[in-house]
Amino acid sequence: KIFGLNYFVRSDVYRKFINVVFKKNSEDNIMQLLNLMISNIHIIDPLLLNILLPHSIRYINHPEKLISLWPLLTEWILKKDLLVAPILHSFIYLIDKIPPKLCYMAVLLDKMKSTISSSDSKLVIYSLKIAIQLSKNNLLDKINEVTTSFLRQLFAYQHFFEIPFSKYFYEFLNTKPSMIKYLSIED
Repeated sequence: KIFGLNYFVRSDVYRKFINVVFKKNSEDNIMQLLNLMISNIHIIDPLLLNILLPHSIRYINHPEKLISLWPLLTEWILKKDLLVAPILHSFIYLIDKIPPKLCYMAVLLDKMKSTISSSDSKLVIYSLKIAIQLSKNNLLDKINEVTTSFLRQLFAYQHFFEIPFSKYFYEFLNTKPSMIKYLSIED
């Protein structure tokens, strides 16, 4: 329950927890934790999963160990709505380790269409962070119509220019300033 408190996640105790469990732990132990979470993904509390799963992915240094996560996580993000936030959060780190195949990218982008306009600010921020990672890894260049649609949506809503979203919106635009060319004058 303590992980649900906003101020706890920004505390020294939380940082020490992450340090002990992930930074100072062996990769084999982190891999065991990841495998345990994956095998029990349907019963683990989403709040706990939102902390453990992304950090596990982040601190595994051998991407080949993470290949099986793309099909599994894209399957679960479609099956269970409660897992959308932890899985989107995990994708932020997984994209850097292993770029998604087009079939997984399609699922991810489709889910981002609904989460970018969500009332849950956490989902919106995760979607923006994923867009940043996709852009940094040149994965949005191949899909011009999706990029155009995404940019239209970002410019259409004023709240993307306000805190807390503006930081991520501007970072997304700065990853590839040339993507503005996808928008027409009518947009």
